[in-house]
Amino acid sequence: MDNESTNTVTQEPNTEVQDTHDNTNSTTDTSTHSADTANTTEQTTGAPDRYDFTSLLGEGESIDEQNAEAFGEILRNIGVSQEGAEQIAKFGMGYLQTMGDALLNHIDGLQEAQSETWKEETVKELGSNFDTTIAKAGAGIEYLEKDIPNLREVLMMNGIGNNVALVKAFATIGDLVAEDTGRLSGQGSGSGVNFYDNTNFDVYRMK
Repeated sequence: MDNESTNTVTQEPNTEVQDTHDNTNSTTDTSTHSADTANTTEQTTGAPDRYDFTSLLGEGESIDEQNAEAFGEILRNIGVSQEGAEQIAKFGMGYLQTMGDALLNHIDGLQEAQSETWKEETVKELGSNFDTTIAKAGAGIEYLEKDIPNLREVLMMNGIGNNVALVKAFATIGDLVAEDTGRLSGQGSGSGVNFYDNTNFDVYRMK
């Protein structure tokens, strides 16, 4: 009887040790599963800590870091990968370029139309004095070129040189310097070419 009691008491601690070992394995398995789940989530989202858009920049171009970071924060919140972010950014840049070109073309069209309107108004207002006034205005522009070398480029930029008010103003200056020999014939210190020689007013003069 004593031997049986001793054996029974001895076996009980073994059972407890086994139970502790099983609990430890269960805890380890749970931790491993949680880590695997976290890794799977990270792989699914693929969102980096910081997006790099430098591959989209041309030589000499730079990126606004503040805007790039704000854009990156939005992408990161929805789990966009680096590759996805580059594709979105490339599309956005292309779209903005297209819209910008369309806007510039529209502005150019408006400026061209305005220039033609100025031509027509100038022809109508000057009437029979058109040729004389245009010659004097050209001389006035040539005279001013001594102090304003890029005057012609500015006047041609949006056709503002065809505005009748400016034509009259330049003609007045041309009158003031007309006593300078050869000025009205295009001679002098300027380019020697009347600014209006390359401006076609004929379509409006024939009306």
